[in-house]
Amino acid sequence: MLAGFLTKPPELRETKKGTAVCNFRIAVNRQYRDGNNEEKQEATFVDCEAWSNTGETIKKYLTRGSPILLDGRLKQDEWTDPDGEKRSRLKIVVQSFEFLGSGRNEKSTDADANAA
Repeated sequence: MLAGFLTKPPELRETKKGTAVCNFRIAVNRQYRDGNNEEKQEATFVDCEAWSNTGETIKKYLTRGSPILLDGRLKQDEWTDPDGEKRSRLKIVVQSFEFLGSGRNEKSTDADANAA
C-alpha cells in the first residue's frame, strides 16, 4: 500500500485486445530529522499501472496533484534500449485504490489487474 500525489495527469490507452490501461506516477513524500536534528524532506517517484475499470476511473476523476491511496503488486519491466543496453523499471500494478482528500469516500477494485 502506498499513498501519494499524482505528478501529472494519468494517461489512458487500450491494448490490442481493447483492454483499458492507465499509466501514471505518484510522488510519495517522507519527512524526517537528520543527524543534526534538522527536518528534511524527500520524495520517491513511483510508476503505476491500472487496468480496466480501475484505470478508467483513475483517468476520469484524478489529475496532477490528486492524492491517492493504492494497493497493488510490484512488477518489473525489462527491455533493451536503442543503444543495446538492458534496462528495467519497477512499478506498481494497482489492484485497488481510494480517493483521498477530495471529500469522497469511494473505493475501487479491479479483478482484471492481470489482464493483458
